[in-house]
Amino acid sequence: MKGAGSDVTARDLLYKYFGQLELLELRFAEMKVAFPWHDAFTNKLTSQTSLAFEKASIIFLLSSVLSSLAASAPRTSPEGVKRAYNASRSAAGMLTFINENFLHAPSTDLSRDVVKLLSGVMLTQAGEILVEKVISESKPHNMVAKMANGVANGYTGLVDEVKEFQGKGIIDRAWLGVLSVKAKYFTSLAQYHRAKHDDDKGDHGAAMVRYGLAHAAAKEANQLAKEFSYTYIPPYGTTAGTLPTEAPNALIEITKAHLAVCAEAKDQSQKDNDLVYHSLPPSESALPAIEVLNTATAIAIQDIYGNPEVSNLIGPDIFRRLIPLEVHTSASVYSEEKAKLGRGETERCLLSEGEVRAALEDMGMPGKIRRYQEVLEGGGDASVGVAPSSEVLQWASEVGRQESVRGQSIEDQIRRLEEAKANCRAQLDALIHELDDESRECEKMRVKYSHLWTQPPSSSYTRGYREDIKSHRNSLDSAEDSNQSIMSMWQGARADIDLLRGGPSRVEALYVAAASGKPVAQQSLLDVDTAADELDDRERADISAAIDELEDKMKRLTSIRQERDDVLRDLKEKVRPCGLLFANTLPSLTD
Repeated sequence: MKGAGSDVTARDLLYKYFGQLELLELRFAEMKVAFPWHDAFTNKLTSQTSLAFEKASIIFLLSSVLSSLAASAPRTSPEGVKRAYNASRSAAGMLTFINENFLHAPSTDLSRDVVKLLSGVMLTQAGEILVEKVISESKPHNMVAKMANGVANGYTGLVDEVKEFQGKGIIDRAWLGVLSVKAKYFTSLAQYHRAKHDDDKGDHGAAMVRYGLAHAAAKEANQLAKEFSYTYIPPYGTTAGTLPTEAPNALIEITKAHLAVCAEAKDQSQKDNDLVYHSLPPSESALPAIEVLNTATAIAIQDIYGNPEVSNLIGPDIFRRLIPLEVHTSASVYSEEKAKLGRGETERCLLSEGEVRAALEDMGMPGKIRRYQEVLEGGGDASVGVAPSSEVLQWASEVGRQESVRGQSIEDQIRRLEEAKANCRAQLDALIHELDDESRECEKMRVKYSHLWTQPPSSSYTRGYREDIKSHRNSLDSAEDSNQSIMSMWQGARADIDLLRGGPSRVEALYVAAASGKPVAQQSLLDVDTAADELDDRERADISAAIDELEDKMKRLTSIRQERDDVLRDLKEKVRPCGLLFANTLPSLTD
């Protein structure tokens, strides 16, 4: 595939080479072979031993060849239009695959921002091809307007993205001029066909205003094309640069012809309205926005290689005699089955351990054994088991310490949280209100000064701010749900927290008071009367037998748990040699 050009033969060679790379990667995950590539924009040499880098570079080259085929396809015939449209979408799909499946780009051309920009260019150009097709087929004006508006939005967004790369020597400066002209041209085209649609349905006032908007945008597009022609410097040589030398003149002719059509339609609409319809034209701000119809979607690389023609190009697996793919597939399935077994047994062990711990905590083990022993040794003292545990005393100390450190109670903290939440919401509302005011003011000035007002719509600059505000609103709403859950938990625990606020001394006093009153809730868990002054020999023997039985069962349980963990450890050791398959991981483009 080295030295391949940008024709169909080169595309087929790249298809075949990438297909064999995929088959090779199935057998050898690690290949320490250097893959040198020159950056498409900086011409800097980058060499990596990562097979992912070779694959991504081939995909990038494939997208470049596909874009070249799309540009060279004659769009004067239905077959040529189809080839150009599908090639543009396929190029976008190739680029999208790079961003979705590879990490850590070592070169500029494979960076996420550059690849995203190029993918957007290809999709927008595919939309442009489709708009040309529907216009030539005299499709309904409303549909053409929606599709043209989608292309105009695409080019407008690309202009903003390309501006960010200016001065970095990455994207040819000439493309900024091309994209700017096309953004205005398709904006005018969308208004023109929507005006045609309004005329057809009898809304002549709105049509007259839209013809004016189409004429203004067409005039601006023609002016941008002239300025671009004045500043464009043709590349040296026949292969230098990425823009054809005749592009500036072609843009001037296209925009000039469209400007003449818009001017004629505008004048005719004005005359017809004055003489026949007498419709009251609405203000530009009162016109409904033209819907956006994006019909160009990227063709996924899986669909490209699923095509029988591409599959036939790849041909048979050239590595089939080295390591048959069936053997590799069977080994992979075997490894995955062993991995599933290991994961399943680990999950069962974790689940059983959780159940054991929950059951022991519910029964109060092994704390009850110690309590039985204390009762046995204490001779039935009524105060045994009534004193607060060290954990309860620690809770009481922690509650008091936290409130003293913060200098305010939990109720005060909750109240401050509510005030901060209300303040945040008010600030977000104020920001939205200011952005809306600024947008309305910008459009008022545009209506007032018409074409003299050259500032682009403020929405193109404030889109990021609005998305940030929306994100903060969503975060605030999510936090509100969490706050409600926390408040429910707080209401349930509030009474207990109030008891703990007095500190360890108050908790101990409460326990003493409860012991002296002998409440039902503090009855002994033993089937003996712990309030008696002494336990007789028979009662002591029963308690001792119960303690021995519990200790024996706890030892057996500990032994079973230890044996289970040992068996699981042995299973993991036996599974590990074949390795686990890690799904949903992105290969790195770097070594």
